[in-house]
Amino acid sequence: MISTQTTYNSEKKIWHGLQKPLDYGPNSSLGSAILESLMKDPNHITQICHPSGKTYTNSEIANLTIRVAQYFQKLQFKLGDIVGICAVNSDFIAPLIFGAWTIGLIVNTMDTSFDVDGLRHAFVMTKPKIMFCDGTIYHKIKELFEECNLTKRIYTMKDHIEGVPNINEFLKGTGEEQQFKVPSLPNGSNEVAVILFSSGTTGLPKGVCLSHANLLNRTILYSYIPKLLFITGYGMSETSGACTYGEMKAEFDVGEVAANMELKVVDDDNVPLGCGKLGELHLRSSLPWHGYYKDPKATAAICDSERWIHSGDIGYVDENGRYRVKKFLDKSVDYMLSRLANSEEERNLLAKEKDSVITNISECIESHLSKLDEYDSELFSIPGYVLLPSDDSKLKVCTEEDEEKQNQYVQQLKQEFLENSLMLASIKLENEKYDALENLFQDEMAIEDELKEMLNNYDNQISTKIFNIIKSLVAKITNEAPNF
Repeated sequence: MISTQTTYNSEKKIWHGLQKPLDYGPNSSLGSAILESLMKDPNHITQICHPSGKTYTNSEIANLTIRVAQYFQKLQFKLGDIVGICAVNSDFIAPLIFGAWTIGLIVNTMDTSFDVDGLRHAFVMTKPKIMFCDGTIYHKIKELFEECNLTKRIYTMKDHIEGVPNINEFLKGTGEEQQFKVPSLPNGSNEVAVILFSSGTTGLPKGVCLSHANLLNRTILYSYIPKLLFITGYGMSETSGACTYGEMKAEFDVGEVAANMELKVVDDDNVPLGCGKLGELHLRSSLPWHGYYKDPKATAAICDSERWIHSGDIGYVDENGRYRVKKFLDKSVDYMLSRLANSEEERNLLAKEKDSVITNISECIESHLSKLDEYDSELFSIPGYVLLPSDDSKLKVCTEEDEEKQNQYVQQLKQEFLENSLMLASIKLENEKYDALENLFQDEMAIEDELKEMLNNYDNQISTKIFNIIKSLVAKITNEAPNF
């Protein structure tokens, strides 16, 4: 069982989570806390990197962290400088971030699926002093850096490119790892450690600033969670993660108030409500929130003078002190960078737009398929919600005796794509992107370039299966496999 020791102030109508001091001193940085923790059990395997198959012990990660920190110092980075990262998980992401935190740098992460507009917005806002990205998106990052008048160096984390600096420069032994001392932070653990971008459901993403203390507080929360237990929770980037958590015991149940958090439910006039009363959820951490990066107006809109963060979500607290979330006030919700509908009106609009996108893409693929000798349009014409099956070799003209079996197979493939292809992916596209899709593939001579552009811009919207199918089709049509 999970016990968060929730208490309730009936006079103020505020629920309090367990109040517990941080496990580290007021001047501790995340870097110092991480190094201390790693060296308690130096031979323990702490990282297994699936793509490379390599494993790393606590001691190895600690040494790499120190080397990264020392290299930043060699480059004369100072407290508060921003380190930009736009990369997938790979061997050295952890020591890069740990090393930056160790000397008081601010880590600014961006998802690799951000489109050009999203990245441009991020760069203009935070202006990172140095950038780390995967080689696969290096040229896009470099072009945007130049467009934003950012002349700082860009390093690759993986898929390295000849002539381009990479993370290995930071990982070389210095011979002085044992003499390294973690510098103290002027404002202690209240210094900003990371800038995370919000989902952007109400406009352009905002830079959520979280301190070393905000993130160290998570260690307290995790210490109360038993191993091998599935839990539910509720949280926001602005609260540095889960504000409530626990075993789901009833419908809409998202658990009790987390450590060092306070929760209240208010009506439309901002009057606190008691148990069982439906209203907007407000949250407050015992640790100060630093607001949105360089956006005091947006910060004031969500965080009031008493430091309560207004979630915009509707729910209530039951008689057992467990929060039940019922409705999101925002019109849409993001999940894994997918924009999900949150109202009947929104669902109808997205369904109509999704129809248009899928139909358009399927029609242009079908137009090119018609040039293939083995393609039979009567046997398999692509309806609006279905894209081409991967095994198109089975779609040749059937003999009379096996026609029924062939048709059954086609229907099976159609159903598979109905469930697994572009259905959910297409919902991610924002309105302005639909217009851009309408004219795709009109110039048949440019099909390869158009496909490259589409796959580059919407790689998080199009499934891997469809990627491989389109790549195969282009190879058949152009007699040359495209180099995506």
